[in-house]
Amino acid sequence: MVAFQAWLEVNKKRLLVGTVAAILVLFVAVLVVQRRAQQEELASKALSDLRVPFSAAAPIPPGTAEALVKLATDYRGTKAASRALLLSAGVQFSTYTDPGYNEANKLFSQVLQDYPNAPWAAEANLGIAACLGALRKTNEAVLKYEEIRKRFTGSPILDDAKLALARLYEGQKPEEAVKIYDELTKAGIASMSSGMPAASAMEANARMEDLVKRNPALAKLKESLNPPPVAPPAPVTQTLNLTNRVLPAVAKLTNAAAAAAATVNKAVAAVNKAATSAPVQIKLSPQPAK
Repeated sequence: MVAFQAWLEVNKKRLLVGTVAAILVLFVAVLVVQRRAQQEELASKALSDLRVPFSAAAPIPPGTAEALVKLATDYRGTKAASRALLLSAGVQFSTYTDPGYNEANKLFSQVLQDYPNAPWAAEANLGIAACLGALRKTNEAVLKYEEIRKRFTGSPILDDAKLALARLYEGQKPEEAVKIYDELTKAGIASMSSGMPAASAMEANARMEDLVKRNPALAKLKESLNPPPVAPPAPVTQTLNLTNRVLPAVAKLTNAAAAAAATVNKAVAAVNKAATSAPVQIKLSPQPAK
């Protein structure tokens, strides 16, 4: 105890400085957390105030893309900022022009670069693939769609990626396109819960039928992917009915044989009885005349 008090006396200045430093670090950390929370709240409010239309049919106000990029810059590091970048890329894509596709591609790429763990990383990757396809960079688009197909197996955008990939394959690899369309059709039918398959499944089936009509040689591939069902085994009732017919007949034959055997046994017994009770008589031929 005395030694500890002596050590405390010697190092009390260092302990005081360390304690003050720890308190300052904790205070700064609290301020940073509070500041970040405030930034997130302000960014979310600013994004909601922009009122970006979610319907493709609704007109987009001029300057919306620029306003979204400015918001992403002002509130950099927030979830709302990454969302604003994604929405801005979508607005640029909806211009349906090569400059718009190029700008959208840059913004989608920025989302992945600045926010690699964003919840909409799959959507950003899909946007990049769509931009490449729209810019007629088919080979690059195919590679991107294949990447999405492997990486985001449980994502809601997977069916859209497969559909887009199959459309690109129609001209390059029609056999692969048929396989993807068939996969989407079967998956949609297997998972339908409202009495109708998913829209992606219906579109895939329609495009597959059209592709086969345009390429009759693909009909065999389609048939191999959908073999006819195996005939079910003969119903058990038929076997039972046959058994019900045969068994009585066999029983009748068995009874008849048993009756015949009994009759023969009776006859044999009667002959034996007669043979044992009657005297043996030997009939001689009449003597010849002298």
